[in-house]
Amino acid sequence: MATINSINSNIPIEVSKGGTNATSLATQYGVVYYDGTSLVTTSAGTATHVLTSNGSGVAPTFQALGAGPLSINAQTDTYTLVIGDAGKLVTMTKSAANDLIIPKNSAVAFPIGTQVLVYQGGEGTTTIAPVDGDVTINSADNLYDIYAQYSLVGLIKIATDTWCLFGDRK
Repeated sequence: MATINSINSNIPIEVSKGGTNATSLATQYGVVYYDGTSLVTTSAGTATHVLTSNGSGVAPTFQALGAGPLSINAQTDTYTLVIGDAGKLVTMTKSAANDLIIPKNSAVAFPIGTQVLVYQGGEGTTTIAPVDGDVTINSADNLYDIYAQYSLVGLIKIATDTWCLFGDRK
């Protein structure tokens, strides 16, 4: 394996030694990574993000560091999760019963390991529900309703169409 020690000295690293023949990265915060087919690719990054991959043949992507404040997605009625909810707190604030719906992977491809927190801020009971029978929600004692107003639950995607539900449920 070639040692990458020449990026700042304008000496290219040869392709045969794992390089790109470039003397510098194409963009600020760029990262060179191996894509599994002997190609080396440069990816543009951003400040305060880290390069992550789930290791299953999917190209790595930049993700925000978890040190900042938790982002909140406020909802006032039944709501279906979207990819942007990954790592967020979804607040459900309706006075009547409502559902937080988990979509199929074919509709919204959350990476395995995705976490979503759900807070019931309204008086109406929030039920965590699959979009249909193709999504499995594992929950101790088969409890899918958030316990009461001001209660919090969490979801973690553990397989393609399988989620784990934990927290304050009834």
